[in-house]
Amino acid sequence: MLKECITTAAWDRFTSAAICSFRGLMYLMTLVFGGWLIARGQMEAADLAMYALYIGIFISPIQILVELVRK
Repeated sequence: MLKECITTAAWDRFTSAAICSFRGLMYLMTLVFGGWLIARGQMEAADLAMYALYIGIFISPIQILVELVRK
């Protein structure tokens, strides 16, 4: 029983860390690449803001599914 609880807790920590890392990397890649495109004049700042909002829209359902699976 104790081993099962420890395994479950470890899995919960791993999934939480993985989702946070994935979200952070997506934001970082979007900001770096978007900033590069803005500097080259191929994108506007408003477009970059929209892409950052899309990341939140994309990640939210994944977080909800992970929370459902963890319970």
